[in-house]
This record gives sequence, C-alpha cells and structure tokens, in this order.
Amino acid sequence: MSRNVAIMMALMVCGLVKAAQLHVPAQYGTIQAAVNAASNGDVILVAPGNYAGWILEDPHNMPLSITIRATGSAAETIVESTGPCSSVISCFGNDHDDDVVIDGLTITGGGCPDGEGGGIWCGWLRNLTIKNCVFSNNSVANESSFGGGLWMAQIYGSASITNCTFSNNSANDGGGIYCSGTDDLTIANCTFSNNSADIGGDIYVFYDVDVTIDNCDFCGNGNNSIHGPYSGSGNTFLNECPQACPDTNDDGHVGIADLLLVLENWMGSTDGDVDDNGLVELEDLVLVLENWGPCP
Repeated sequence: MSRNVAIMMALMVCGLVKAAQLHVPAQYGTIQAAVNAASNGDVILVAPGNYAGWILEDPHNMPLSITIRATGSAAETIVESTGPCSSVISCFGNDHDDDVVIDGLTITGGGCPDGEGGGIWCGWLRNLTIKNCVFSNNSVANESSFGGGLWMAQIYGSASITNCTFSNNSANDGGGIYCSGTDDLTIANCTFSNNSADIGGDIYVFYDVDVTIDNCDFCGNGNNSIHGPYSGSGNTFLNECPQACPDTNDDGHVGIADLLLVLENWMGSTDGDVDDNGLVELEDLVLVLENWGPCP
C-alpha cells in the first residue's frame, strides 16, 4: 500500500469516527444546545416532546453537514418559535459543501408580520432535505413577506421536500413554500391544506428554480395553489378541503363520547369545536351526527 493511499484511508476512517449521535434531551436539554455542540456530519436525535426553535449557521467558513431527526413521529415532536417575531428554524451556510437534513418534526407558531420563512428559513447551502415534517400555523402575512411555512433560496446542489404536510400557513407570496435560486428542487408526496397567500396560496416558484412536484394533494386554493413554472405529475387540486373526521376524543370513532363532549361544551369551551371556528354550536353537532361511525 502506498503512503498516499494509506493517508487517504486514515482520513476516511477519522471522518467516520468523528461523526456522532447527539441525543436531545438526554444529553442536551435543547436542540439549540445540541446544534452548538455538533461537528460536521453529526446526527442530532430528538426524542418526543415540545422544543424551542433553533438557528443553524456556518460561522467559521467551514463545510457544515448535519442531520436533525425525530426518534418518534412528527405529532410527538413539536418545535415552536422562540419569540413573537422569528422563524422557528433558521439555517444558512457560506456557499460551501453544506448539507442539512431535517426529518420528522412539527414546525409551528413561527413568523413575523413582515418577513420570510415563518416555519423554516434556509439558504446558501449545497443540499437541503426536509422529510416527514408538518408545517402548521406559521405566518408572515404582509405585502412584502414570503414563505409562510418555508422560505428557501440559493440551494446550489439539490433540495427535496418529501412526505410533508403544510396546513394553515400564510404569507403574501407562497403560503406554504416560497423558493428561489435553487438548481434542483423536488417536492413529492406532500399535502397542502388551507394555506393562504395573495400569489401562490400553497407554493410560489420563482423563475430561477427548476422544480418537480409529484404526487402532492392540494386543497383550499384552487387555481392559486401553485404560482410559477414546474413539472411533475400525479397531483390533485380541490377548491375546498374536506372536513376532517370530527373525532373529538381521538379514539378513531365518532360516537356517543364525541356527541356528549359537544353538548357539555355548548357555547362554552372549545373542546368540542369540531369545525375550528371558535364556537361549539349547531354546526359541530351536525358534523358529529353526519360522520357517525369509524373515521375513514
């Protein structure tokens, strides 16, 4: 074995050894603390729970590759904004070999009246992967705001968003997603419901993006679902979103327990508010009766 080959193999082994798994909250109390301690190539494993958002950046002009992954489901792993006016997650590099993976989180409650990326703000990376995530109730709705759920720009390699849900996010442009300056973007097997924006209720694609959208379901925006050029197939579009199963106690069945909860909270607590309009009233009772039986 030549000296040069030996050196290369040693460097590869060192790289493999260097990568580590960082556990939240067992080892680090917050995701931000784990991000601060992480090295290039590390994986942060997040146990079920509620967490504050974080900032991931490349402050030293060095390649940044990191994975943040939930060990449970997105419904069990909720990440919320740290303040009244901020994105839940911010990640940006310095045009180096930066790879970021975000997997299995619910991202909610982020945004600012005038800003970008209420849920996630990401840019100046080589590759970005977001999968199995839920973006809900993030808002940057203003005449100069973009990407209620996700704002992304300057992804120089490739970006993919797969198996994600975007619901009740809002912005002026791109209620669910706003993307620009990205060479290769794939959005696949995602669901978009009740997002809102003046232009691109669900997705706003800037002219400089090569995007493929496959097998995604859109409802609530009709012809305003996607603004800008894209290719793809297998997508469905509905003007209105179907009513979710009014299973108030989450037992998979609409029955007497759900009916009693509506009656007990009549015009009072929102525990029986099936249609999410802030009141427990006749419409909620009707929805329970109409959907009596197992949830589909």
